Amino acid sequence: EDNPVISVRDDKKVIQTQVLLQKLLMAIRWNRYDVLKHTMDSTRLPRISEPFIDAVNLALPLALQLNHVDHAKLLIAYGASLDQYLYPLDGDVSGTMAVDRRWQYLLSACRVDMRLHHMMLLMQETRGKQSTQLMSSSTLKTLTPAERMSDRLERVYRLLLGDAFQYELGIRGPELDLMLWAGVMNRPKMAKFFWSRAGQPVLNALTMCMLFRRLAARPDVTQVIMKHMLESAHEFEGLALGVQSIAMDEEMTMALDALENPSVIWDDMRLLDVAVHGFCEDFIEKCCRESLDRRFAGDLLPYGQRIGPVKGLKKSCAICVFSLGFAAPFILRYQAPPKASTVRFPTQRRRVPMGYPFDYESNVILNTDIKKDQLHWGSKELIDRLNDEGTRAVETMNNDDLNEMWSPTFTYWERFRLFWSSPVVIFTANGIVQVFALLLFTDWIVRGYEGIKFTPLDYVFAVYFGASILLECIEFFLTGWDYLGSFWNLLDVGAAALFFAGFRMKLICQDEPCDETLGRSSLPMKKMDKLFYSACLGLIWARFLRIFTANKAIGPLVIMVRKMGQDLLKFGLVWTVMWIAFAITLNGSVDGNPACEGDWNTYECEEWWFFIRTFFQAMGEPLLVEHRTDASVIILVFVFIIMNVILLNLLIAIMSNTYLDVQQQSNRRFLMDLYAVSEDYSKIALAMPLPFNVLFLIVDVVLYIWYTIDGTLDKLYPDHTFRDRLQKHMAQNSTQINERLERAYDLEGTGNTESRASQKAKGQEAYYQSRTDAFMENAKSTYVKRRWKEFSFGVQEEQRDSYVQTTK
Repeated sequence: EDNPVISVRDDKKVIQTQVLLQKLLMAIRWNRYDVLKHTMDSTRLPRISEPFIDAVNLALPLALQLNHVDHAKLLIAYGASLDQYLYPLDGDVSGTMAVDRRWQYLLSACRVDMRLHHMMLLMQETRGKQSTQLMSSSTLKTLTPAERMSDRLERVYRLLLGDAFQYELGIRGPELDLMLWAGVMNRPKMAKFFWSRAGQPVLNALTMCMLFRRLAARPDVTQVIMKHMLESAHEFEGLALGVQSIAMDEEMTMALDALENPSVIWDDMRLLDVAVHGFCEDFIEKCCRESLDRRFAGDLLPYGQRIGPVKGLKKSCAICVFSLGFAAPFILRYQAPPKASTVRFPTQRRRVPMGYPFDYESNVILNTDIKKDQLHWGSKELIDRLNDEGTRAVETMNNDDLNEMWSPTFTYWERFRLFWSSPVVIFTANGIVQVFALLLFTDWIVRGYEGIKFTPLDYVFAVYFGASILLECIEFFLTGWDYLGSFWNLLDVGAAALFFAGFRMKLICQDEPCDETLGRSSLPMKKMDKLFYSACLGLIWARFLRIFTANKAIGPLVIMVRKMGQDLLKFGLVWTVMWIAFAITLNGSVDGNPACEGDWNTYECEEWWFFIRTFFQAMGEPLLVEHRTDASVIILVFVFIIMNVILLNLLIAIMSNTYLDVQQQSNRRFLMDLYAVSEDYSKIALAMPLPFNVLFLIVDVVLYIWYTIDGTLDKLYPDHTFRDRLQKHMAQNSTQINERLERAYDLEGTGNTESRASQKAKGQEAYYQSRTDAFMENAKSTYVKRRWKEFSFGVQEEQRDSYVQTTK
C-alpha cells in the first residue's frame, strides 16, 4: 500500500515484475544491502528487460523514503531511473499525477518521524489556509496546478532561501531536485550522494550549506537537530571548498571566472553572492579574496597600480580623484573586457569591442589602424602572433596582452567613465569629501560659530544633510526594515536629525528672545542650536569610522569596538539590576544630606538623587558625606566589592574574549566588510558623495520612468515587484543591462550587423559557459576520487561476501 501503484495486467511480465519487486522491497525494509544485491544478481531476468527495470524503478522510492543511501545507489547502478521524478513537459495529466504521487510518497516520512517535524510545519506554512494534512491519493485527481507538490516544494525552498532563489523542479535535472528534497528532510548523506551526481558542484554545495543554516535557525528545530544541521552545513561548505581549491590549483583564471558565473536558479546572484548570503566564511576566506578584490576595483586592475613612489590601488585612486579623474586614463591600468557576459563580474562595466577577443578583422577601428599602419609596436606584434598561431594564441594571452592588442578601441572618455564607475574610486571620493566636510564643520563649530545668526555655512550644510536624508529614505524604501539593522545607517539618520533640530532652533530664535533655560540647565534656549550641531558633529565623526572598514589593518579594530559595544549592552542589563538593588538598599540606610536641611535647589536634594549617587559610587566615587550610619558604610563596602571588583573584572574578561575572537576572525570579517562595501558603492546613484548624489538620483529616476513606459523593465524583470525593480535598477550595470536586453528582445533573423554580432556573442557565451561547467565538473571528479571513502556511502562488502558464502 505504501508504494506507488502499478496497473495490474494478467500477463507474465507483470507477474515477474511483482515477484522481483517484493523481494527488493523486503531487502530494503530489512536494510540488507547484501540481500538486495544478491537478489538482483541472481534473478533470471535480464537487466535490460522491461520487468527488471520496472522492479528496480518501483523499489527506488522506498529506498529514498527510508534514507537508505547505499540501496538507492545500488538500484540506480542497476538501471533505476531518476527521470520518474520529472514532471512531463507536454502537460500530460496522468503523468503529472503519477509524479505527484511519487513526490508525496517521499514527503510522507515527515508524518511519523518527529525529527522531520520542521518539514511538516514548512509544508503547512506554504499551504496557507488549506488543510494542514498532506494530500491523500483521492484528492490528487482534482488538484489544480497551484496545489501540486512541485509548487509546494518550490514555495518551501523560497521560504527558506529567499525570493532570490528562482528554482523550479526539473530545471537542472532530477538529481538537483532530490538533493534539495534530501536537504529539507535533513538527510545530509542522501543529499551528498545526489550532489555527487548533479552538475555545478560548488554552487550546489553552497546552496545546501545555506539551506541547512536557514533550517537550523528556525524556532521549531530542537537543539540536537540544530547541531546536526549546522554540522551538515559545515560539511557541504567543505565540499565547495575542496572542489574550488582543486580548480584554483589547476587554472586560477577559470576558477575565478566560475565564482562570477551567473546561475539560472538564483536571480541576479553569482556563486560569490551565494557564499556571502550563506555565511560560508571559510570558503570566502580561502577561495574568494581575489574575486572580492576584482569587484572592489571594478574595471581597474586590483594589483600592480603605481604612480611614481606611490604604490597601491587606493592611494593611486586618491591621487587621481584630486585631479577630478582627468589624469586617471593616462596613469592607471585597466582590466581587459570580459570574453563573454558569463564571465563578467557585476562591477565590470567596460564594453566589449566588436570582434573581441580574436576576430580583430571585424573591428572597424583596428582594421583602419592596420591599413594606415598606425598601430603601435605592441598591438602590431600581438596581431602578428595571432595570425601565426590562430585562435590558440588568445587562450594564452593574459590581461596585459589583451589590453595591449585592443588598446586602440579603448578611448580616453571610456577610461574616464570607467574610473568614476569603480567602487574603489567612489569609496575614496566619499572619504575625501567626508574629511573635507568634517574639518569644515568642526572648524565652524569650534572657532567660527556666530550663535543664532544664520550664515552661508548653515545653508551649505542644510543642503548636505538634506541630500543625506533623501538618500536614507531611498535606501529604507529599497531594503525595508533591514535598513535599521545597520549601525552606520542609524548614525546617518541621527546626525541629520540633530542638524535639522539645531536648524529649527535657530529659526525659532529669530523671532523670539529665547533667553529662558530648560529646567535646571544653565544653557539658554538660544544656545541649544549649538548643542544640537555639536552632537551632530560627534555622530559624523563616529560615522567616519566606516571608511576604515575596508582597511585590513584598521577594519578589525572598528569591528572590535562595535562588538564590545554590543557586549556592553548585554552586560549593562546585569549591571543595571545590581545598581538599582544597591541604590534602594542605600536609600534606606543613609541619614540624608546635611546640606539639604534648608531649601536648597540642587540635584543632591532631589528625591531621585540616591540613584545618581549609587551610580557614581559604583564607578569608584565614595561620596561619604551622606553616609553617617554604620549600616550605610557596610553596604557601601559591598557596593565597591561587587560593582567595582567583580562586575568590572567580568566586563574586562568579556571584552578580552571578544577581542581574541575578532582577532582570530579578522581576515574573514575584513572580507565580509569588503563585500558589503563593494555592493554599496557599486550603486553609483546612491554611493556618489553628498550632495552630488542628488543629480545622479534624478537621472536614475528619470531613466527608471522611461524604462517602465517603454517596457524595458518588463522584459528584464517580468516577475518582480515595483520595489524589486527599482532596487535592481539602482544597482544596475548598464553594460550588463544592454547585453541582457539583446537576449530579451531576440534580434536573431533580422539580417543586420547587430543580429549577426548578437548571434556570435550568444555562441561565445554558450562556449565559455560549457567550458566553465566542464572545468568545474572535472574538479569535482578529482575531488571525489581523492575522497572516495566518503562517497562509498557505507557499502558493507563484508556482509555481502558472508551472505554469498552462506548461500553457496
